Amino acid sequence: MWNPLRRSLAFGLICAMIGGIFGLLLYREGGDPYRFFFLASGTAGFLCGALLWRVLPERYPLRQPHWRMIWGGLAGGLTGITAHYLAWLLDLWAARLSFVLAGGSSTTLGRQPMTFLETFWGAAGLTVYSLVLIGWLSLMLCSAAGGLWAAVSFRAGRGAGQTAAHP
Repeated sequence: MWNPLRRSLAFGLICAMIGGIFGLLLYREGGDPYRFFFLASGTAGFLCGALLWRVLPERYPLRQPHWRMIWGGLAGGLTGITAHYLAWLLDLWAARLSFVLAGGSSTTLGRQPMTFLETFWGAAGLTVYSLVLIGWLSLMLCSAAGGLWAAVSFRAGRGAGQTAAHP
């Protein structure tokens, strides 16, 4: 049976898979500096997807089933946008933590990575750049995934004696 928490976590896993695929594609194109980016993008996809699903489609139970698909698509689209920032932030934090714990390993440019406070601005700059380049694709994929997941999960929940208005 699909309760709200399970639907949220399942959507987070769907977004984690999408983010992980984008992270692997970045590693394939960008090389060694991005070898662990799939972990950051998958984690960001999971956290943003599960949280936004919990906030939007689960909090607005309207009587018409097609509204669930709209809220699901909106949650997916917002996940596709917000996960970029969180993925870059996690990746930059991991680089800084690796630098601190390893005792001075440098980046590919031979310098130390950003400090923890600088990573907030660095992640914002990288987010703008990645949203322009690939954000439109992640926005469309996550929106479609959100709408489809809303249609599938809420329809499956109604079979167990639940209505569309109150899952």
